[in-house]
Amino acid sequence: MPPPLLIKIGGAAITNKSAVETIDHDRFQALIRFVAAQHHRSTSIRWPSNVSGSPFPQPSSLLLVHGAGSFGHHIAKEHGLKGTNSYAVVAEEQPRQLDTALRLGMAATRTSVRKLNGLIVEELVRHGVPAIGITPGLLVKSSRGQIHELKRLYAAVHETLRQGMVPVLHGDVVADDAYGAVVWSGDDIVKELALFDPDQIPPRCCFVTDVEGVFERYPLADGEIPCVVSRIRVDRSSGEIVEPAALAVGNGSEAVAGPRADVTGGMRNKMQAAIDMVRGGVQCVQIVGHPTIVNDAGAAWESLRGTRIEAAI
Repeated sequence: MPPPLLIKIGGAAITNKSAVETIDHDRFQALIRFVAAQHHRSTSIRWPSNVSGSPFPQPSSLLLVHGAGSFGHHIAKEHGLKGTNSYAVVAEEQPRQLDTALRLGMAATRTSVRKLNGLIVEELVRHGVPAIGITPGLLVKSSRGQIHELKRLYAAVHETLRQGMVPVLHGDVVADDAYGAVVWSGDDIVKELALFDPDQIPPRCCFVTDVEGVFERYPLADGEIPCVVSRIRVDRSSGEIVEPAALAVGNGSEAVAGPRADVTGGMRNKMQAAIDMVRGGVQCVQIVGHPTIVNDAGAAWESLRGTRIEAAI
């Protein structure tokens, strides 16, 4: 039986981020077909003992998380909302109360990203996928930019899977006891879901982004064709990248940041999430670009060109 598969769709892969709440229809439809193809390939999965004996004969083994793209990001910036990673770096950030203005910002941001969530769920159902939207920010707490108390979220996801449905979560905004509210990224949500139950079969994860994978060099010179790293191996104990040598620049927090290898900030966050997941037992993480999927939306995720991150042997 296959292990669970987590798919993270970057907001930039399905929306036009230069225009508020605008779908890129060709990419969107291709990625819907891609997710549907992965669902239809999936079979029953053995879940932990607390859900064994389920009256539902075929639990789902597919989870989907998507980013906001042009749905939510513009509004979040207008209201000064920052990601959880931002607060971890800016220790001197001034406390902020969850006042009326910030509540309105939270409401507007969540309303926008839930529009995208609804569009994705609706289209997946049309393609034969029993998708159910879940808003994660209502099921967790945040303190000084650190998300905690995730049991209700895990329970909601677990029950959805137990019933044979496909949970579809989205990046969200969470009330914070120090900063009023913070943005919880889809990348971080995927990491939490991948590592939430050590008793389950270790999952696999596929990130769909707006680039083809991790580049050996970034930024690129004028006219330079990017060279995509096909495989990255990580030491599970230290989190260090051990292969390829061009990316082995130190521990996980400094991955792909040396003078010989650099990536965009967004890819840096995905790389750190991937390293954390591999260290936690995830079998592998595949980073693929939307052009690859547009060209072959029906392909199995592991066969697509991109960057595969896994534990070093």
